[in-house]
Formats: sequence, structure tokens, C-alpha cells
Amino acid sequence: MSLKVGDFIPSSSNADDYEVKVELARGGFGTAYLVARVSDNTELIAKAPNDLKNNLIKALKSEHKVLDNLQTKNVPNVARSVDMTEYTNQMGNLVPVLIQEKAPGKPLDKIMEGGPISETDCLEIITKVAEALTGVHEAGYIHRDISPDNIFVEDLGGRNEVTIIDFGIAAMKAEYDTHVMVSMIAGKWYFSPPEQMHGSRGAQVSIGNDIFSTGATAIALLLGQSEFAKYKDTHPTPPYDVHNLLPNIDQHFRDVIYKSTWEERGGRFATMEDMAKALGGGIPDESLPRIVADGSANVLTGDGPWIIGRKCDIDQRADIAVKETSSDKNYISREHVEMSIEGEGIFRAKKCPGAVNDVYIKNNGRWMKVPANGYPLGSRHVEIALGYTLTPPKEVDSDGNKLQPGPYKVIEFFPPKGDGTTILTGV
Repeated sequence: MSLKVGDFIPSSSNADDYEVKVELARGGFGTAYLVARVSDNTELIAKAPNDLKNNLIKALKSEHKVLDNLQTKNVPNVARSVDMTEYTNQMGNLVPVLIQEKAPGKPLDKIMEGGPISETDCLEIITKVAEALTGVHEAGYIHRDISPDNIFVEDLGGRNEVTIIDFGIAAMKAEYDTHVMVSMIAGKWYFSPPEQMHGSRGAQVSIGNDIFSTGATAIALLLGQSEFAKYKDTHPTPPYDVHNLLPNIDQHFRDVIYKSTWEERGGRFATMEDMAKALGGGIPDESLPRIVADGSANVLTGDGPWIIGRKCDIDQRADIAVKETSSDKNYISREHVEMSIEGEGIFRAKKCPGAVNDVYIKNNGRWMKVPANGYPLGSRHVEIALGYTLTPPKEVDSDGNKLQPGPYKVIEFFPPKGDGTTILTGV
């Protein structure tokens, strides 16, 4: 049922056709083709599922929605969706096709074949990746597969233009309203953090995944393909300490990489915005407690208590508003979690009276329901779930795997650490 060179794909508006020029790559979920728009010969990329399994079709359509939403929010340096159309295969079945922009330049894994990328270029590229992912996270998505092969770079007279591609895994995650746990362990060894690759009950997904992957990508670029292959053969474990491996690289840059690839989520940067600031030479202020929600850090100032709840334009009762991702249900109450100070450096979280769903805390790798009188958080990084489903609403996820019980919306608590004068304090 695959497309062939010379085939024509009609546009969704029937105003134009796309001619298939080359089959580029075939993966486990779909195949990518180079196509040309007939009217102006513009080169584009077409992605079609390898078969008509429902989960593959949903994933492709979901990726289109992700890209379309990122474009609406003006998120920079990400691939743009052009069209969501379909063609009729040899069996007479309609096959969906995602048409998107052709990223300019070359993927970084191909550029790395020529040797190490200079520190100046690497810093510029990784900073632009971090800035783009800041927008992706604030829009409510997590890429989950940042690595050199998914970053295209075009050098325009010494100014590297960056494009992030392949939001297929992000799209599959975003399809569901009630899960941040996914059944499929997806990602690439070395570039993916431990919690993404080795979850006993599915892969854990947070913005910390992309922070880790961005730091790991920087190391690959600085080493070049040949040396990076040798380095990987040593089976390095996080955090990736390159202070001796790359002694001539700026100390601050090496510290950023080290912090971003910390094994535990709580030791990494709280947000991608913090990482971007650090890449720019700054030191994110971690001296105050923060709640991270929707990719942004909310500082807890004053004596509290602080109310965390659903973002509502009509009647906002929460001090910290979080986005409701469901399009037809309210899983988050307007007053859902109350955070209060219990003692010196000790915070307590509890469910607000009248909240629709329970509050869960991750303790020793497992989610536990917060009792009525709350739960002391101590002075450590803690994940807090606004709602938790014991009986998932769908039988299988978009990978075709049975859904596990899990949280709905996860926010993170970062306790104060350091005094804002050094980047590695408290990791």
C-alpha cells in the first residue's frame, strides 16, 4: 500500500497535487517521502502510515494537530504542517497523509560525520533548541525524542538556523487527556533519561525528558560522530560529566551539560527556560520554592497558602493556574491543591475542599493518594498529580498497548536550593 515515485497525492482542498519524488525513510510507524507541490514545485515532506491500523492513523492526525497548534502559538524553529490530506491506495482504501515543510539544511547527525562542531556553533544551536522547546512546553507538549537526527541546521553566513522535526512521539502522548504515563518505552538510549527508558509501569514523561536530551545532544555535537561512537561504547551513565572528556570547553557550558543530564529529575533544570538562560551565560535563581506547571516555573513568595487549580478566564480562583488538556471534561478543579508552609523548609500539599479529583504524590517511584490532612513534602523535588485514574478510560493507547493506571495532570515542586550564585548548587 506504499506510495511510489511518480504517484500524486491530492491536497485536502483539491486545489493542488503533491508528486512523490523520493522515498526518504521507513520507520516503525510510517514512511516519509520527498514530494513536490505541482503548482510551484516547492519541495515538501509527506508522512504516511505503514498500514491502516487505527493507532497509526490517530498518531499521524495527532501530529498534525500538534504542529498546527505550535504554529498558531508562533513557537519558533519547529517544523510546520502544510496539509492533512489522504490518497486512495491500490485496495481502494483512503490513507491519511501529513504534508509538512521540508526543513532547510541538514540533520545534525549528518553534519557530525565531518567531525566535532565548534563550541561556538554548538552553543548557538543548543540555545536555539532550548528556546524552541521552551515554547513547545508552554504550549503543553513534550517532544520526547530530541537527538541530532531530529534537529536540522542551515548555516546562513555564520548564523545557524535550527529546525526541530519529528513530533510523532509527542503527538501520540498528547492524544490522551488522562495520562502522562505511556505504555511504550520510546526514545533513544543515551539521549533519553532513565525514567523515560526504564519505567516499570510505563515510561515517565515530563519536560525533564527534553532537558536531559538537549544536554546529551550537546555532547554528541562537541565530540563529532567518530569520537561520540567511541564514547557511547564506554556505556556512560548520567549525569554525563564531560569536564575531563572536553577539557577545553568553557567551564560554564560543561556545568550546564552536567546539570541537564542529572540522573534524577529533581537535579536537572526546573524548566527549559532555565536551561536556555544558563546557556546564555546566566544562572537561574533556584533560591526560592517553585511550582512547575505547563513548562513554566511559578515562584512561591510570601507566607502562603497557595492555591493551585484550573485556568479559568471567567472565574480564576487559583494563585497558580494550570491548563486543562481535555476538550470536553474538567479533570482539574478551580481550587485543586493547597500548598502551605509547615515549618522551616517544609511544605505541605493537600486536596482543596470540593476538588473533583484526588491529589497524588509520587513517593519512592509510586503514586500514593494524599490523605485528608495533607502530605509533608520535605525539602526535595516532588511530583504532584492533579487526578489519578485507576481505571483508564480507553482500553489501549495509541501504540496499541493496554493503558496502565496513572496520573492525569502532573505538576512539580522544586524546593529552594543554593543562593543563585552557582549553577551546580543542589544538584
